[in-house]
Amino acid sequence: MAFERDKVTRFDIEGPKGQVTVMRDKGGWKITAPEALAADQVEAGAVLTRLQGLRAQGFLSDDASGIPRYLAKPEVKITLHAEGAPAPIIVLFAPAPDRRGGQPTAYAAVAGQGPVVLVDGTTLGSVGRTALELRDRRVFADLQPKDVKRVRVKANGQTAVLERSGDTDWKLVEPTKGAAKSTKVEDILYALRALRWDEIVAAKGDPPARWGLDAPTMEVTLFKADGGELGTLVLGKREGDRFFARTGTSPVYGVSARQMGDVPKVPDDFKG
Repeated sequence: MAFERDKVTRFDIEGPKGQVTVMRDKGGWKITAPEALAADQVEAGAVLTRLQGLRAQGFLSDDASGIPRYLAKPEVKITLHAEGAPAPIIVLFAPAPDRRGGQPTAYAAVAGQGPVVLVDGTTLGSVGRTALELRDRRVFADLQPKDVKRVRVKANGQTAVLERSGDTDWKLVEPTKGAAKSTKVEDILYALRALRWDEIVAAKGDPPARWGLDAPTMEVTLFKADGGELGTLVLGKREGDRFFARTGTSPVYGVSARQMGDVPKVPDDFKG
């Protein structure tokens, strides 16, 4: 599908799971509807990439005359707004009964233009994204490990406080003073930077005991050089292959236990 990606300023997706509007923001993307949310830059950009990469598996109509027949009730509608364009481009998709190579197909066409073509059936899901699927799922969106100068870790009723003593070196300052296993601290910082939630399981005000957040499995607090707090992760109980977790300002998330790794033994695992 031909359009100038760099000139797209906004796109709207209407699908079976609702509507979402994504707008360009300072070289990136942000979600503005159904509510204002940070967007996952890779996922948002991938919608345009998939549209540009569409390949026809068959042609059903050479012009717009066939659109009412095949796409009278589109399942997914994507509207592209581009800088300098006289009108938006509207792309329609609907499931098709045809199968190619045993795989499902879908109808696709640009509204008012045609042609109507058959495309890979997985396109419906890959471009018909929801706000939940497009939003930024990083727990700590702007965390830079190099900005962290002090770390407090609580687990198993014990607390360890560690301070940066160089670019990659750390020292233990509580409960005793001494050398620290710097790699262990750095592993936690980079795990937090990469940490993404899989789902929102409860609103911010939900009772913490339900999720084990009143007696956390682990709590990690990060501080800047001036003592200001960068963020806190509270890790609640584990259920299957996920933990329940939250920050000081977030709802309760479900996060993959694999992302967090093993909960450290405090303070022993940090002693150098």
